[in-house]
Amino acid sequence: MDVFSGRPKETEQKSFVPPPRARIRLLVVMVHYLALFLYHAVARPLDYWSFRLLHRLPIPALKKKHYVYRWLAKLFLNTAYTLSIREGKGGVGALSSMYGDPTTFYAGREASRSERAWAWIWDSVFWNSPALRDRLMFTTDLLDWVVNESGVEAAITPGRLGFVASVGAGSARAAASAATSSKYPVGVIAIDKDPDALELTKKTAIELGHQAPLVCISGDATKVVSSLATRVRGQEAETAQNRALSFLGNGAAVVTAESITTVVPYEASGEILGDVIVVEVVGLLDYFTDGKIRSLLSQIRKLLVPGGYVVWSCVGKTLESHPVRNVVRWPRMFYRTPAEVEELTLKAGFESVTVHNRFGGYHNVAVAKTPVE
Repeated sequence: MDVFSGRPKETEQKSFVPPPRARIRLLVVMVHYLALFLYHAVARPLDYWSFRLLHRLPIPALKKKHYVYRWLAKLFLNTAYTLSIREGKGGVGALSSMYGDPTTFYAGREASRSERAWAWIWDSVFWNSPALRDRLMFTTDLLDWVVNESGVEAAITPGRLGFVASVGAGSARAAASAATSSKYPVGVIAIDKDPDALELTKKTAIELGHQAPLVCISGDATKVVSSLATRVRGQEAETAQNRALSFLGNGAAVVTAESITTVVPYEASGEILGDVIVVEVVGLLDYFTDGKIRSLLSQIRKLLVPGGYVVWSCVGKTLESHPVRNVVRWPRMFYRTPAEVEELTLKAGFESVTVHNRFGGYHNVAVAKTPVE
């Protein structure tokens, strides 16, 4: 007998019925892998040999190579919401679509039945979109904790402005939100190679009511962070008062970054001295090898003030990893376990590492602290 329910365990096991959502997810995954097997066992060889045969025929229209699997994907996934994700291929446009509610994607017109069906599948059957929204909210909460509750403001030199830096910023919503809700003035540094992303960053900051300076830096994230870290690292032998990033309120910059696009507010004048208290790298390092991650995290550690924090994430391996790569054609990602994320963070010189496994393993979000000098 089971002491917790008063019934035999055997009876409980026989009466267990998986929830409907779990059955639907399992069915979708099984159908996908069956289609994948048929593709590799039948369609791909047929596609290859039919192409070789048709290419020899004197018919120009048949000389174009075709892919059965991609044709099927286009047939079943060719809806506005899905295409916005597929065509974005990991960019800010795709993430903006997945961060939003699929039911509002067709605002201004009535969605077709198939469009509503695929929006429901993306949001209810596949868990990538909900997992991304969970990651955004959790990252925002972590940054808010660092800025307001961790005591990191004590590391800011008096007379300086604390900065939250977002590397691979996208909209930088989490960083701007944490800075806006801070109990003391906090600026934002947004680094992204995509000019559209930086424009979205500005709109997001305005939408959130951000008042402190927003520095948008256009360029490769690794190079820009290294450049900023060199500026700070070059002053380590001097007094603490000189160890700061320096910006000018009119949009110019003392630091040697690739391109400073703007400093908001525009009416700010004179020199802005800042200490970087937290760096957020969420959504970028999924595409980096271990070596590149260690290198970037090491530069970030040098950029931060002693006692500053880094918040970064990496995607975890799930049943949906294969469909996302092969059907949606998402760029290749490197899947890591919480233990691997912790090891990479420690090897970069951080301490007090905590890795949060989110949404059933879809994302591993790490928060770590730089050693105090």
